[in-house]
Amino acid sequence: MSPAFRIAREEWRLWLRSRMVVGAMLIVAVLIAATGALTLNRLSTQGVQRAAQQEAAETAFFSQPDRHPHRMVHYGHYAFRLPPPLAVFDPGVDAVTGQSIFLEGHRQNTAMFADAKASANMGGFAALTPAALYQLLLPLLLIIIGHGVVLRERESGTLAVLLA
Repeated sequence: MSPAFRIAREEWRLWLRSRMVVGAMLIVAVLIAATGALTLNRLSTQGVQRAAQQEAAETAFFSQPDRHPHRMVHYGHYAFRLPPPLAVFDPGVDAVTGQSIFLEGHRQNTAMFADAKASANMGGFAALTPAALYQLLLPLLLIIIGHGVVLRERESGTLAVLLA
């Protein structure tokens, strides 16, 4: 059995005995589940809003009087992009790029309705997602684990042997 595997097994045994570590693991699990549920709820609400806006845009576009097709294109049409399924975990750049675009012939329009402008004062915590929690908590967890492993090996006198 390799020394790294023995150290990892011993660490897991110590963690499972510690109530503080088990409590911390439960808190992290609850946070990830809560942010996942809140993100899923937010995405479903936004999906309903997008569908209503897309239907209103299509109704307004198709209710125009008959015109030449080339002229019709210049009146434009809104298109709303649906988020990918993994947006429940990480919404990606939607807050910056937006979810809709105004399509108009012979013209290139930028994406609109981005959330980033409305939540700039809250920084990265405006839409806390499971991916953001992992990015915040895992580096801290790695530092704590590394510190605990090195400290225990040093106290037991096996650190010099492992480093050799």
